[in-house]
Formats: sequence, structure tokens, C-alpha cells
Amino acid sequence: MKLKTKIVSVTAILIVVALISGYVFYINYQQPTTDKSQQMDLTKESETTSWKTYHNEKYGFEFKYLPFVSVQQDLETTTLSHSVAYRHPSPCDFKGDAPLLERLYDLSIKFRVVNKNPKEYIQSVGWPDWDYVSKNPYEMGAFSGYKIVSGIEGCGESIYYFTLSPTKTLVINRSFITELSSSDGEYQTHLKLPGIILPSQEEEFFNSILASFKFTNGQAISSGLRTYGDEKYGFEFMFPQDLSFKPLTTSFISIANGVEADVPSTYNFPDSSQRYQKLYVGITDAVNKDQCMPKSYFSGESYGAPVPKFVGNNTFQTYEIKGDCAMDGCGVGRRYMGWSNNTCYVVSSFAIQASLLKKYSCGDSSTCKNVPGYILSNQHAELALKQLNSLAEQILLTLKLTGIQNVVSDLKIYTNPEFGITFEYPAKYLANLIPRELKNTLLPNLQYKDPAKATPDFLDVSWLPVKAEQNIEQVMIDDVVFDGSGMHPSSFDLFKLVRLGENDFYKISTIPFEGVLGYKYYLVKESGAFVFKLTSNNVPWSSPGYDPEKDSRYLELQGILKTVKIVQ
Repeated sequence: MKLKTKIVSVTAILIVVALISGYVFYINYQQPTTDKSQQMDLTKESETTSWKTYHNEKYGFEFKYLPFVSVQQDLETTTLSHSVAYRHPSPCDFKGDAPLLERLYDLSIKFRVVNKNPKEYIQSVGWPDWDYVSKNPYEMGAFSGYKIVSGIEGCGESIYYFTLSPTKTLVINRSFITELSSSDGEYQTHLKLPGIILPSQEEEFFNSILASFKFTNGQAISSGLRTYGDEKYGFEFMFPQDLSFKPLTTSFISIANGVEADVPSTYNFPDSSQRYQKLYVGITDAVNKDQCMPKSYFSGESYGAPVPKFVGNNTFQTYEIKGDCAMDGCGVGRRYMGWSNNTCYVVSSFAIQASLLKKYSCGDSSTCKNVPGYILSNQHAELALKQLNSLAEQILLTLKLTGIQNVVSDLKIYTNPEFGITFEYPAKYLANLIPRELKNTLLPNLQYKDPAKATPDFLDVSWLPVKAEQNIEQVMIDDVVFDGSGMHPSSFDLFKLVRLGENDFYKISTIPFEGVLGYKYYLVKESGAFVFKLTSNNVPWSSPGYDPEKDSRYLELQGILKTVKIVQ
């Protein structure tokens, strides 16, 4: 019986081995032979430091590209491509009679620079229709122009027309990778091929290649970048060398502190009638995210509805400036506003465009179309504004937010030997003019007048004694009076235990009504508790996005509590 079992076991093993061998043979027969040396960790290739540089002496430009990507120059066109060996039918063979493809291309991008503006170039080649292209504006990093899609059933390409100067256009043909899209029934198999560039990686590489594009003959876009860092206000960004940033001197509604730069006329177009071109980078007086990034920009109709812009780990709202007209023209531009590190940051472009209707003495745009020069001036005005806005976006994409140093800034140290406590608090909190003579008060109702608020905010620190026969929890419940109602907490469960710095605090919200934020934090000791009380007024309580625990005063209180030390 035992021998028979062993024979069966050995037979089973041999069958399994045979099946595995057959499967391996089948797989090797079906799959292409891949050179292992071509398999690379593409996740490490997103940094451009190890990339190669392509130079085009004829048109005076250069860009960086992946070291394993093929580069070919054919007359006016530079082609970047990458492929892996894989015999397969063409997914774009709609007739079914094309020969099998020997390689699968996962990246194919063609560049060429033409000595015409986008409209002139498109009309000179006769395709596509300019009216169609002009309705598809597109911006990417420092580039501004147009993008169209040409294709059917997942086959085709994206075509970009980026304005480099009034007389130069960068044309990019970026092929669809049909085999790696869901339109191909075998795309899941293709995605697993060794050495393949995944669609997400191709997108990242394309963006990096374009970001490295620059002229080498002294034109504006090629001038390279410099870095401006502001440790005081916690931001750093890169900008073209032909710009010069200086401390803010111009009155500007959205910036409290920061820098500005005049944009030279080399970034303009001859007939744009655009002047007073400016760039601004800095911080505002907004005290929370809702004030920093309003859902509708101010109340004027001259500002467009905001559109989100994602930069790294930060989200900015994009606001188009479309009006504010005076006798000498209308203010135009774009404003990016974002909330980070408890600070509101802004990057903005601004210019004044003269009225073309006045310049050409015509009543409206339909009448002006028949006036010589108007159409060209209107086009140049649009291109000049796009180029100015692209500069602002280029700065935004390099912006690093480090946060204002010492959020609890200009600190004072409070020490009380009698109660055995020390902590730091902002010097901007000043003594109230109305004195309070309370035996156990440490800091009596200090106040800070926020310039963005009508009512001061208050900070109060005191000692709450507890007798031996008393229950500390009940004493704390009795100490809390909900402002506006006179009620006490219904139970001690409403207190939340939190750890800040070296100590545990019991936290409770004390003002559950409109427009005011209130908290008390209790640091319990043997004979009582230290009580830290905050009152923050004029908060946007009705705003759907308002988060009380991101309020500026609340965050300052958190910073204070983290410095508390018991010294006896």
C-alpha cells in the first residue's frame, strides 16, 4: 500500500514537471526574445541630470532627451523615438492586409521650428483649417499656442503649435501609442513587455523634454534661468535671466509682501498695444484658505471664475484678469493663488492693453474687421498676453514653498515661577486696555488686531484650582460656558485628549455659533489645570470649505502649546 502511494506520488510529480516544461516552451515560443540589457528601471529616468542634450545649430535651439531614446535629423524635422522588438499586427491596419510589425514603438515625437507665426504656417501648408486650430488654445509650462488632435479609433497624433516669437513657431507631432491604449485588445499584454515605456512615463518624459527646450542664439526663451529665494516669506522660484526682480514697490491689490519685475518689450508683439508688463510673486494678508482662494474672485465682473492648477503637492486657483478699464486702457493678466504652510502665496502677471477700437476709430469688433491692421493687432494682443501669462506660469511651475520662518513669529517667553510653567507666545499679542484682577490669571486676555478683521482676537492663560474633594472632570465641565447660550458641556466626553509637545491637553470647542471660533485647552496637574483660551473673531463660518482647525489663530495656539514646559 505504501509502495503504491510512492509510485503515484512520483508519477504525479513527473506529470507536473512535464506540464510546466510544456508551458515554458509555449511561452518562449509566443513571447519575443528580449535583450535583458535593454531592460531598465525607467522610474529612475525622470531626473534630467543624466539625459543627453540635442543641439540644432540651424535653428539655434537645444533640448534634453532620454539616453536610451533614438534621435534622427531629417531636413527640417528632429524625431525622438523608442521601441522594443515585438512582432505584432498593426492596430491601425483597418483593411487587414498590412504586414506584421517587427517593433512596438512606445514613444514617437517630432520637432521642427518654422519661421512663421502659427497662423501663417498653417495657412501656408493648407492643413488643418486655421479657424479650427485658433479655437483650441493650449498652454504648457512656458509655452503658449494651440493643440489639436488628428486621428480615429485610437490611431493618430496630437499636434502642437507653440509661439516662440512673433516670427517663429515650434511644431510638435506626438504620435498616439495605440498598442498601449485600451483601443487595442492586447494592450494589457503590451504593457508588460520588458523595456516598454508606459503611457504615464511617456507623458512625464514629454513634459521634461519640453521643459528643457531653449534657444541658444540669445532669444528670450533661451536666456536660461536664475533663482530667487526669499527666506523671510518662505518661497523660491526660477525666472529668465533677462528679468530683474526687486522688492515690491507698485501698489497691487493682491500682494502684501513680495517682489516684482518689469517684463521687457522683447516679450511683446509689435502691434499688440500692450504695455506696463509686470510680474509679481509674494504673499497676501489672507488669514485662511477661503480668503486666499475665493470661489469667485472679489465681486467684480472683470474677473473670471477660478480654475484649479496643480503644482507639486500644492493646489493653486487660476484667476483671469479681464477688465479694470480706464482712459488709457484695460488691465489684463492672470493670477495664481495658493494656500500652503498657513500662508497665502500669489504669482501674477499684469499689463495694460490699449483699446483697439479707439486706436482704429471703429465702433465695434465686427466693424473693425474691415479696418486695415485691426485683425493683426488683435492677434498680436492675444499672443502678447499669452506670452506674459506663460512667464507667470513658468515661475509658478518652479515655485517652492518653504513657509514663513517661525509661524509663531517674534516670540516672547513667559515664565511664572509661582505656578511652575514657561512657554512662548507671539509678541503681537498685546495687553488689553481693560485690566483684569483675577488671582489665578497668568496672561490676562491678550489681544491681537488682525488687519484683515474688524474685531480683535484674544488669548487668555489662567490657572484653574481644584480642591481635594472635587472631581477634576466636573470642575472642567463647570468651567466651560458655551458663549451665546450659557450652557455647560453635557458630559466630559466632549473633551478630546491631544498630545502637543511634551504634554497632554484636554481640548474643547467653546463657541458653537456664527462668526466666532473659540477653544479651551486644559493641562491637568495634581491640584488643578492650566487653561489656554482662544477667541478668533470674524471667521468665515458659513463658507463650505472653512476648516476651523486651519484658522491662523488656532494654528498659532497649537504652536504655543507645543512650547509649554512644567518647571516644577
